Amino acid sequence: MRNIYDNSEFFAAYAEMGRSKDGLKAAGEWHQLQPLFPKLQGKKFWI
Repeated sequence: MRNIYDNSEFFAAYAEMGRSKDGLKAAGEWHQLQPLFPKLQGKKFWI
C-alpha cells in the first residue's frame, strides 16, 4: 500500500489546511498539547 501522502489529491487538500499553512498555532489540538511541554526559554542544551 502506498502512503496516503503520495496521493496528489489528498496532499493538495492537506496542504490547504490551516496547520499546513500556519503551523502549530493553527492546529486545533495545540492549545491542549502546549501546556504538556516544559518551558524552554532560558534553558541551555548540549548535544
